Amino acid sequence: MASPTDLLCSAIAKSVAELLTPLLGTSVTPRLLDLDQAGIYIGRPPQMVRKLVAAGKIPNSSGDRRILIDRADLDQFVDRCKMDESAG
Repeated sequence: MASPTDLLCSAIAKSVAELLTPLLGTSVTPRLLDLDQAGIYIGRPPQMVRKLVAAGKIPNSSGDRRILIDRADLDQFVDRCKMDESAG
């Protein structure tokens, strides 16, 4: 027969496992995207994203020679495009 301490430890472990199980299945979504990922995110080819970055229409962070683009900047770019279309 299990001791009261063993039963308590088992109950705590079960509760912790139930709380953590939904979290363990989630993955981290990167905030910075490379050109391919950014293209997929906004539905454009990577070459077009590169041109938009070069034209200064989408800001970028290039840390180690790679062009990385913040999701928030892509969201703002798409929102600006929607406003331009509705205004014009």
